Amino acid sequence: MIIVDRKEGSTTGRLLAEQLTLADEDGIVNWTGRRNTESSALNAASYTDKLRQLEALEQGGVPCTPFRTDMPREEGWLPRRRLHHNGLDFRKRRKKFKPDYWTKFIELAQEWRLHVFKTAKGNYRIIRSGLKVAKDDDAHPWVRGHRQGWKISYVGGAPTPVKEASRAALDALGLDFGAVDIGVKRNGHPVVIEVNTCPGLDTGTLQIYIKQIKERFDAETRM
Repeated sequence: MIIVDRKEGSTTGRLLAEQLTLADEDGIVNWTGRRNTESSALNAASYTDKLRQLEALEQGGVPCTPFRTDMPREEGWLPRRRLHHNGLDFRKRRKKFKPDYWTKFIELAQEWRLHVFKTAKGNYRIIRSGLKVAKDDDAHPWVRGHRQGWKISYVGGAPTPVKEASRAALDALGLDFGAVDIGVKRNGHPVVIEVNTCPGLDTGTLQIYIKQIKERFDAETRM
């Protein structure tokens, strides 16, 4: 039986749990976004704190969004919260909004989402990649999330530099899987925006994760 440690209210976490509970393999999957005390769990080193995530990416030499913790004097820096999600700290500024850090605004030509999974042999496999495209004319010009009018088109593959950056991101963060959001600057260089450790998954991607999780635990049992 594979146990899925999940956040309350996570639809994807519930669906994973329902299907993996009946698996022949044994193991634990951390789908909470937080660190797990079980070192044997997949994604035990998950990150909820996005500032710590950026710090780890920078330390690992991964091209990521420029950030700073001191208040910038020049324009072009965006206030962020450590635990931000769905771009809410961009769209819903509270009256007493106190930034935890700032990220530099970068004009992107493209933004991709790559699902990456670490095999039992330690290789980072791109299991699905999609380009973010606007659903309508009212889509937010640069916050490219589902709630902001964007969708992911899983047609074709991401450019090689984007794939390499996504693998490097998981390696730097010590993760077993993740949905990596990567922008492509106008000069073609990739920049990692963030890594989602408990992403919402459509039906097709969910089945791919289930297959990869089973294969990972099965291979570890055989090793």
